[in-house]
Amino acid sequence: MITLKSIAAAAVILMAAPVMGVAQTSSDEAVSMTADDMRVFAQQLLNAGRPSDAAQILNALLTRDARDPAALILGAQAALDQGQPAQATGLAQRGYRAAGDDTSRYVAARLAARAHASQGHDTRAQFWLRRARQAAPSVSGAQSVAQDYAFLRNRNPLSFNLEFGASPSNNINNGSRSDTATIGPFVTVLSESAKPLSGVQFDAAVSARYRALETKRAQLSLGFDLRTTTYALGQSAKDALQRDIDASFTDPSDLPRSGSDFSYTEASFSLIQKRILKAGARPTTVTLQVGKSWYGGDPYQRFIAPSISHTFRLSKTDQVRLDGFGRKNQSARGDRTDAFGSPIVDPDILNYGAGINYSTLQPSGNLVSLGVARRISSSDSAENDFTAWRVSAGLDLAKPIMNVKFGFGLQLEERNYGESIYVDGTRRDRSLNAQVAAQFDNVEYYGFSPVVTLGVGRTFSAAERFDTEYATVGMDLRSAF
Repeated sequence: MITLKSIAAAAVILMAAPVMGVAQTSSDEAVSMTADDMRVFAQQLLNAGRPSDAAQILNALLTRDARDPAALILGAQAALDQGQPAQATGLAQRGYRAAGDDTSRYVAARLAARAHASQGHDTRAQFWLRRARQAAPSVSGAQSVAQDYAFLRNRNPLSFNLEFGASPSNNINNGSRSDTATIGPFVTVLSESAKPLSGVQFDAAVSARYRALETKRAQLSLGFDLRTTTYALGQSAKDALQRDIDASFTDPSDLPRSGSDFSYTEASFSLIQKRILKAGARPTTVTLQVGKSWYGGDPYQRFIAPSISHTFRLSKTDQVRLDGFGRKNQSARGDRTDAFGSPIVDPDILNYGAGINYSTLQPSGNLVSLGVARRISSSDSAENDFTAWRVSAGLDLAKPIMNVKFGFGLQLEERNYGESIYVDGTRRDRSLNAQVAAQFDNVEYYGFSPVVTLGVGRTFSAAERFDTEYATVGMDLRSAF
């Protein structure tokens, strides 16, 4: 269960006045207590296990001042001690809004989280724990919040994950390094939209998971994912697109004009089953995902994507993960015609393959990973029909450098196409991508820390249209616990 040992200690800090004894008086003597005396006395009654008596004093304080932070917070504790979590929720939330310092906000948020959790409102409790983390007066308090959050995350059947980031790039559209492209016996000048466009990429994603069924050896979850990427173009990129429009001999309304014309959005529902096939083994995960995508705001594709994954533990520090995956894309754009009125038929694309990933935890604490994957893309479109090998490596450093955690990634891929209109014969593309990620754990906002990623990439292709390079610097926020 959630442990809130630090709340009692922190609550004492709220009492500015020293602890005072209550003198015995005769029946005809009046007892006069200041507001501070009443707060201290209420705390003493709570410590003595008399929450109902403490509540009477606190109600009097709240009648005097409905925004008394200490009375609200102590009242929330008294309500919890009396088994009244709904009342405690209201008092704690009011106490948080009325609090004038981080310690008070921390205690109020912890009490609100505890009250919600005791009612089974785990998602709301997690929200209040993030507020408590933001106001935590000490490292131990922040760690205690993380422990409670982990408990609720494991217990809560509903979970959410948010991602958002911004990445300036010199090639947001994966444009060609060349000004021309060879198509059969002809050399054509590439449009500006097919050349590198500079700008800023904005990414946002939300995913939700609901654990619908769970037994000792199986778990069934429902998922929803929504991801979107859009762009803000630099002035030079805007001028380039305008040149395309000015030079167009056809309807220019179909030509890209802004970064949103390159936007991509994908929404999907998924069914996720985890099952332990043998006692002592790791669970095997089987996922079936169906969804739809949009490009430039218009319907683009429908897809279905099954996958399977299993991890084998080789030792306390080493493990191997096996993955199998597939995805069938079908056009969702409806009937279209080209400039001459001929129908445009978007080809179906079937992707499938498998991968193996090995990871080991070094004695230094560094995490090293190596991976190999085979992918096959089958399509009536020559430029989407290929086979590929991909090799990847990763290194996550255990020890921060100047309070910054670093991770490194490297990927090599080779794609072999069949016949291509862009080259004489078969086409082969080789790509190299590298990333350096820096997580600033000493900078935190409501339990989220910034991560800055530097990425560079180069694709070597005999087809000028696909000979590309890019460099980008991205920033996103990740949960610190």
